[in-house]
Amino acid sequence: MKKPVCIGILGAANIVQRAVIEPAKKLEGVQVFGVAARDSAKAEKFAQDYDIPVVFPSYDALIESDRIDAVYIPLTNHLHTPWVIKSIQAKKPVLVEKPICLSIAEFDAIEAAVATHDVPVLEAVMVLHHPWQKKLREIVETGIYGNLKSIRTSLAFPFSEVDNPGNYRFSPEQGGGAFWDFGTYWIQLVQICLGLQPNAIAAEAVFNKPDGVDLTFKASLIFPQGSTSEFDCSFERPFEANHWLELETAHIKIRNFFRPLLGIQSMSLDVHHLDTGETEIIKFPVQNYYVNQLEFFLRVLEGSEKNLPLNQSRERVKIIQEIYHSAQRRFNN
Repeated sequence: MKKPVCIGILGAANIVQRAVIEPAKKLEGVQVFGVAARDSAKAEKFAQDYDIPVVFPSYDALIESDRIDAVYIPLTNHLHTPWVIKSIQAKKPVLVEKPICLSIAEFDAIEAAVATHDVPVLEAVMVLHHPWQKKLREIVETGIYGNLKSIRTSLAFPFSEVDNPGNYRFSPEQGGGAFWDFGTYWIQLVQICLGLQPNAIAAEAVFNKPDGVDLTFKASLIFPQGSTSEFDCSFERPFEANHWLELETAHIKIRNFFRPLLGIQSMSLDVHHLDTGETEIIKFPVQNYYVNQLEFFLRVLEGSEKNLPLNQSRERVKIIQEIYHSAQRRFNN
């Protein structure tokens, strides 16, 4: 029998259960083998709760262990770059939560490490691994409903510092704020539909509470062909996770696109045909983003599938950084 891929986890973050532990139970050929955390007691409890065989005394010990085949990094945003690079240098393939890093300078350091050590790195943008994305690209590329005129995305999740004291999302030094948390989902959709070379960027946010992070963020892009995209995200509003696309002969709504991250859930594209006034529902089989993502990562490791181009992550980081800085300049002026 083939030895399973043994994954090591850096940090006992809440997302680990959804993103790796539960998906690994549904897939063959993979085992969550080890965990390390800054708090050794937390790591021990985490390992006990999720039947993880080994608790490593440090992050370094985990990534340097011959018993670990690949590393999953769900650490706070500002820690992604150093630990991605250390894992690469240890010849360990990496699955790292989005955003992969917080600046182009950081990305270039990661890319240089990949070029030197030839180790696969996958940014964990889980929505990429669902057939609704392929179908949407097909609709846009074929022009079946004419040219794409606009994309609008609204993302909100009520999240307060009072209820989550010490959370990195309220620390600018750790890459906190609503935009770094949610912006990737908007930018990734824009990337597959319109590319990421807009003529104009506009963004606004308030950075004075708490500790200089944005709790609500708005942005817009204008593209050479006249297409536009608007985005708003917030920790201060009730939950929402929707995309709207306006094409020449149809409008498409993607409702609650977070559904498949919470379990085995259905997804659909609601296509409203402007000529007939009818709405067509394009349904997809029930599935889970994280199971699909881990399965893809395993196929990359075994060599049966090519990894996603790392340059796609670079494009996202570059424009997210530009948009964020645009909002900061506007606020400071």
